[in-house]
Amino acid sequence: MQSYDIYWLGGSPCSGKSTIAAAIATRRGFSLFRCDDSLFEHMAAADPRRQPAMAKAAGLSGRGWEVLFMRPVEEQVADVLAFYREEFPLLLELLAGYPPDRPILAEGNAWLPELLVSLGVPPARVVYLVPTREFQFAYYSRREFTAGILSQCADPQAAFDNWMERDARFGEVVITQAAAYGFPVIRVDGSLGVEDNLRLVEASFGLASELSANFAN
Repeated sequence: MQSYDIYWLGGSPCSGKSTIAAAIATRRGFSLFRCDDSLFEHMAAADPRRQPAMAKAAGLSGRGWEVLFMRPVEEQVADVLAFYREEFPLLLELLAGYPPDRPILAEGNAWLPELLVSLGVPPARVVYLVPTREFQFAYYSRREFTAGILSQCADPQAAFDNWMERDARFGEVVITQAAAYGFPVIRVDGSLGVEDNLRLVEASFGLASELSANFAN
């Protein structure tokens, strides 16, 4: 990836990453790379011998939300981390197929700090967005697809609690790793609007001339 001009936007679910990434790409004329766009394709093609976590995820997803969310939360978090570690080289292969004639904004939960530091990505080229627990729980409760997913579970409240706890703990892992490597983290708590958080991200990337930002590292 040495010849590519890449800005990395990672974090955890419910932080506004996708919206902010799309806005920056449009404003700046960047190419936009979304990890989620290839998620199901990668799962379907997973080799159980080389990519056991991805193959496990593919098998679980075919058994419904009940099976997915009613497992121990510790197992769910470990599976998510293992999945992204296995998917990382596949995502890099896709990125390498992008034309290098303009900068790329690479967005997704898969960009774990431990993985980006292995590439030598400097702190000025990566930002992590992580919601607070309170914001995440409140926001997800209002999302249209949440009710549809939970309606497929025997105990919707327990499934929702496990789902939210999984994502919150994943966010804590991201924050801990980012702090260890000196990568900036923006905590999303609802006190700022999307436009404000977008400006904070641009400031961290050095894409805005003057903005004050409070980063929790």
